[in-house]
Amino acid sequence: SAYAKNKFDLLRVRLNDKADHKPTSDLMIGQLVDYFEKEGNVRDKQEVYYYAGSTYRALQDTPRALENFFKSLSYANDCNDCDAYMLCCTYSNLSHLFYTVQDYRNDLKMAEKELEISKKGIGDLVIPYMHVGKAYLALDSIPQAKEALDMAYHEIMSSEDISRHQASLIHLLNDYSTLGDTAKARVCHEMIEDCPLEHFSAFHCNAFARYFEAAGKVDSAIIYCQCVLDDGQDIDNMYDAAKSLFRLYDRMGDKENTNRYAKTYMALSDSMDFGTRQELAATVTNAYKYHLDQNREQQLKDERNKTFNTL
Repeated sequence: SAYAKNKFDLLRVRLNDKADHKPTSDLMIGQLVDYFEKEGNVRDKQEVYYYAGSTYRALQDTPRALENFFKSLSYANDCNDCDAYMLCCTYSNLSHLFYTVQDYRNDLKMAEKELEISKKGIGDLVIPYMHVGKAYLALDSIPQAKEALDMAYHEIMSSEDISRHQASLIHLLNDYSTLGDTAKARVCHEMIEDCPLEHFSAFHCNAFARYFEAAGKVDSAIIYCQCVLDDGQDIDNMYDAAKSLFRLYDRMGDKENTNRYAKTYMALSDSMDFGTRQELAATVTNAYKYHLDQNREQQLKDERNKTFNTL
């Protein structure tokens, strides 16, 4: 049947997402959204909009990613039998997207929702605690940031399988180095099994650079940052690397390299166009809030009518 065929196509999108196979277009997910919007039940709609959001996130289209994750959220909240794990992942994705557009207050709201659901025994607690910690760190709420990160740290330390937390250890290494907690950063560094110079990862290189900077090993920090710029593929991490190099050379009194990386930092900042990102994200968020307000207003109206009819 057409329904079964579309369910299998959605399963293919889901499996590719879990295998981290990046989509090259939104053609298939667009067709699935059109079909399930007309023919699907509430759980189908929650799922198809979730994977539409995931597709647009992979395509780096933040406004459409936010829009589709919000739609998935609406269907999940309207359904008593929603996919709770997918709902948790939706909040996780929204937290990440708000962080990328520097809307840290909404980032924190989404991260706290993610943590609230995870505490009910759905999913791992490490990543939600880290999202909360990172949001507080961005808001300069240092005590709250440290408390949340420490919770993630203790969850990892008490785990029977440290190897499955490698990605989280990299993020903790970065955040503890930023906080200046070199003792915990050193423990994280010792437990990281891979070297980002051997199996290159731009974010991992930046995390190692931040750690070496905090540990006073400036030459190593410079090498890792330079690798990110030389790779030239990940503009967000190139921005962070250029900012770090500017700061390091300025501290060393090397005016030539300070000016060089200041220009690189500014050029990358202009190309990322944070202002437009924030404006588009704010537009989508306001539209979703308006949608919630309209729904709430309609619910109150229905309740008043029901009471009136009963009387």
